[in-house]
Amino acid sequence: MRVEEFESPELIETLVLGFPNPEAKVWRASLPGGFEMAHQTPLVAMVDMLNGRASFAFNDSDSLQQTRVASFVLMHTIPTAFDETLWGQIEESASSPMTADVIQAIRGFRHEAVEVLFHLCVQTYETKVQMGVETTSIVEQSAELAEGTDPFYLDMNCRPLLKQASRNCNQSIDRWNETLRLKGPAATNLARLNTTVEKGFSASLQSLEKMASNMKVDLVGYASASYVTEEYQDTAIFFRGTEFIKTLFQDVLFSMSTMANHTLHHDVMNNLYTNIATSLSMSMRSGEPQKYAVDAFNISGVAWTQVSYVHISWGWITVLAVEISIAALFLTLTMVSQGISDNGRGSRQESCLPFRDAKNSSLATLVALSEATRAKAGGGVQPVDELEKIAKRLRVRFEGNQIVPAEEGCNTPSEGTATR
Repeated sequence: MRVEEFESPELIETLVLGFPNPEAKVWRASLPGGFEMAHQTPLVAMVDMLNGRASFAFNDSDSLQQTRVASFVLMHTIPTAFDETLWGQIEESASSPMTADVIQAIRGFRHEAVEVLFHLCVQTYETKVQMGVETTSIVEQSAELAEGTDPFYLDMNCRPLLKQASRNCNQSIDRWNETLRLKGPAATNLARLNTTVEKGFSASLQSLEKMASNMKVDLVGYASASYVTEEYQDTAIFFRGTEFIKTLFQDVLFSMSTMANHTLHHDVMNNLYTNIATSLSMSMRSGEPQKYAVDAFNISGVAWTQVSYVHISWGWITVLAVEISIAALFLTLTMVSQGISDNGRGSRQESCLPFRDAKNSSLATLVALSEATRAKAGGGVQPVDELEKIAKRLRVRFEGNQIVPAEEGCNTPSEGTATR
């Protein structure tokens, strides 16, 4: 990679990414083949697609070139030095940092270029189930052409990102019937499979072109932060591309954690592109009808035994058992207590009980007397005041479930109390 510095954007013909500031310095990073990235801030990234068989890192691998679908080059900056005071304030802030504050805290940066190549391959997976837990791992991977297959190259020809507005790629319609055939895994005995489809794995050139063109639309673009100028009174990030470019810029290349940790920076970027490859592979395996591959569902294996597995969580069962035991104990104690209370009440009703207050009012006693004993209260209808005086002088007791005058009951008057 070649990096040049210019005092003003007016001194170069290359498009400056973002909003150019005439008074700020310009850096231009370039790669062979016309890939150029000009910028003025330490926060910039650009992704473009390589045409034909062009490659910076995989020229020595014929198998990868022959099974290649698309190859992309990522050019970006990496902050290398920070102002400790300003960076510490940004890290301690509870809110999201402003782009202008991050740019001000960066004291140095370098340029880096990465090539990411997507290609077809045949993978063999081994799945183990132990105690109900499934573990899947790749045991074999091959990107070799099947025997007797002529050399195959996709040779995509797409327009550069910055020089032309269109993102379309030229189509090789006269080659659409050509087929790429891959060698199957050695560990798989395809003869056992009960299928009428041709054995092996293959994809047509038309399907590969369509896949590469769609990938170019989704993965190509740029993002750059710009300085504040008189015309543009805010520090902003300019994007061209899809949500992938925003995610790559904000969450992978220039997040607070990845800028300060270069190891984490490369790991997160590798995981992002690996997830894309995994998603494409999943799309090919589950496509209905099969758009990109043939024999994509080859799964070999023999089920030796069938084991029923039930996982018991003793913790929850113990809690449930304790709750049931407590409820049963409470119900038993309630029934015993109720039985003892009923027996005691029955025995007391047949004995002479001490006199108790029936109600706060003295007239309650008169109402409870039978007609035979009510004559002692004067009988007949009388004024309320007279009835209350008589009731206060009247002595009664409980006999069973009735109230009777005290002199007709127990022979021990000392055991009774006046009821009022």
